[in-house]
Amino acid sequence: MLESATEGKFDYIITKSAKRVSKNLVELLQIMRYLKERSISVKESRGQPKSGILI
Repeated sequence: MLESATEGKFDYIITKSAKRVSKNLVELLQIMRYLKERSISVKESRGQPKSGILI
């Protein structure tokens, strides 16, 4: 996912919970910062997404 983010393949990520990104808080914050620097937002959703990447 991070490699695809670096390549600019998507603008945002939709996840059911932050635990799906990382179970480690420090690592989660590093990933969030990395994505933010590349203008990629992370959204949490309980419903079915219409587009984007669901992790």
